[in-house]
Amino acid sequence: MNIKFFLAAAVIIVFGGIGFWFYQSSTEQIAKKAPSTPKSSSLDPKNATYSVGNQEIMLVNGISETQAAPGAASKTVTRYFGNEAAGDFNADGKNDIAFILTQDNGGGGIYYYLAALVSGADGYMGTQAVLLGDRIEPMTTEYRDGEIIANYMDRVAGEPMDTAPSVGVNRYFLIADDQINEVTKQAMGEAEARALAESLCIKGGEALGRGVYNENSKTWWFDANLNAAKPGCNPACVVSTETKSAEINWRCTGLLVPGANGTSSNPVACTMEAKTCPDGSSVGRTGPKCEFSPCPQLIKCTAESRQGDVCAQIYDPVCATVQIQCIKAPCNPVKQTFSNACEACHNQLVPGYLAGECPK
Repeated sequence: MNIKFFLAAAVIIVFGGIGFWFYQSSTEQIAKKAPSTPKSSSLDPKNATYSVGNQEIMLVNGISETQAAPGAASKTVTRYFGNEAAGDFNADGKNDIAFILTQDNGGGGIYYYLAALVSGADGYMGTQAVLLGDRIEPMTTEYRDGEIIANYMDRVAGEPMDTAPSVGVNRYFLIADDQINEVTKQAMGEAEARALAESLCIKGGEALGRGVYNENSKTWWFDANLNAAKPGCNPACVVSTETKSAEINWRCTGLLVPGANGTSSNPVACTMEAKTCPDGSSVGRTGPKCEFSPCPQLIKCTAESRQGDVCAQIYDPVCATVQIQCIKAPCNPVKQTFSNACEACHNQLVPGYLAGECPK
């Protein structure tokens, strides 16, 4: 009786061990085949997982909240922003989606990212998110000629973060191996630069010469035959390939001013080139030391200056920069004369103004 019992127990132990071994082996094989990033069965960017700043972020109904740091009270909030662009990014016959995410880590910045949800054999997988900028103004996201294009407004380098974005930016991306890769575009060609110069520098009955590209400054220069000629000047229309803006550089020489001792017996020859001020106006060289005249001082609108419903009916003109609201970048601000500072600052699109009327 005891021998039969021990034999039965031994058989149970042996077969149990073999079964456990098979279970462990199959579990390990399944784990090895499991993807590192969860996949979604549907094309729903609001409910998927993405890599944002080397951290896996899972959106649920378009939002994710995680601790900013272990033990910290503040949270990092990642949100689906939108601006979708659809297309077959990886040429597998299925639609994919690119869009914008935002992330607020509680430090004052709102960071904007480009991400995508791309189809695969097992479903849709979220890509890594590519940083576009802090507190930018997204415009549109496009899919054209096999490329994802993110269009947005940003600030000029060095401008404070409280300055409204005013420079149009276009960045190009491709999907390869389920990853977003940025494509570096060459500077705009002469034909595109000439079209921009003609639209911004030419007023009618005027002409541009052959274009010359300056690699150091990333600008195209077109000799300009302008009706508003200045003695001793050889004007050119200068097009920036980075900001996609254009302005006239008068390139003047020959002005004589009194000598350094303040008398006219020892004249000093000064160049007459114009200096472009931050507001877009130009100043020339004056005085015995041939220094540029000071640029007009921009007066910023404050919260107090925007208060009240009625402005005094006085005419004390100011020249204000009015931000343009548009669908597709670039959207450069325009100059507009207001009857007084109160009227200017009551326009929410006006960040500041200069005393006096805008140049005609």
